[in-house]
Amino acid sequence: MLDNPLIILIRTSLLAGLKNRGYDDINVWQSYQPTQQGTSSDKTLYIHKITNGNHGFAGHQEIYDEQNEVIKRITTEILTPTYQVSSTVVYDENEPFAMTAGDLVYLALSVMQSTDFQNLLLAQDVNIFRAGSVKNITVPSDKAGHEDRPTFDIQITHKNIYTTEVPVIKSVHHRISRI
Repeated sequence: MLDNPLIILIRTSLLAGLKNRGYDDINVWQSYQPTQQGTSSDKTLYIHKITNGNHGFAGHQEIYDEQNEVIKRITTEILTPTYQVSSTVVYDENEPFAMTAGDLVYLALSVMQSTDFQNLLLAQDVNIFRAGSVKNITVPSDKAGHEDRPTFDIQITHKNIYTTEVPVIKSVHHRISRI
């Protein structure tokens, strides 16, 4: 599966899980896209890819296509991309029960560890390998001081399958000559 369909699957599955829990007012954006989104003042979760690993060697299966007289080599790779989920929420001190960025990130982690989320991914032959713990990263603020950005990493597994054609030798001729 390519990056774009994979991030769409993760994003739409997360939005569906949030909606099932009664959170219709949370944005989920792909971070580091080529568009100029800026930082939202709404409750927003950001997802971006941080690694694209693979495990082991690719598997190969070769099938002879008699009709076209070629060997079709089917290559299967197991990929394990890691995504980071983070959040920004504008703090409102007048609303003591408002969600913080940490609350929002933990909610996303909880949704992504749910059976419903996993079933949506499994329907597309994608699975969750590991979901990490929520951690705070301190970053410089645009105002005086620093702010914490809560994040967690989630590692997904999926297959990349492609087919190549290998030409077939049709005949072999022996030619023996005297030297």
